[in-house]
Amino acid sequence: MRTYCIIGDPVGHSLSPAMHNAAFNSLGLDYVYIAYKVSSHELESSVESLRAIKVSGFNVTIPHKTTVLKYLDEVDLISRTAGAVNTVANINRKFRGYNTDIQGFIQPLLNRNIDFKGLSVLLLGGGGSARAVVTSLSNVNDISKLVVANR
Repeated sequence: MRTYCIIGDPVGHSLSPAMHNAAFNSLGLDYVYIAYKVSSHELESSVESLRAIKVSGFNVTIPHKTTVLKYLDEVDLISRTAGAVNTVANINRKFRGYNTDIQGFIQPLLNRNIDFKGLSVLLLGGGGSARAVVTSLSNVNDISKLVVANR
């Protein structure tokens, strides 16, 4: 059996376990996906406990998308640029971090042929997901202004 999870705080409301377990079940995979509440002061020890049990991978949500980087073995270039990850894969016993929010944000807009020329963009929020959006938009030409508003 392979084990996957989502870490965060709060995490009890997450629909990820239900969605992933339904997908695993429909595909006949012997996998399980759980929610794992991890407070900020427990992040390092929790990542190490996931490493010890040889978890196959995990998703990262608030408030850990930026802090978790320092506990990973590798982070891909675009995620390092964003300074945040939301997906960690255990590949040959190395925790490798990725940020699927980056492509997940921009690709639907590109598929719709959105013309960014001269646009001013207001981004509400400054957390890990916002970092992904900023990274996505930094690769789009001709945006005239990007403003990030955070509390």
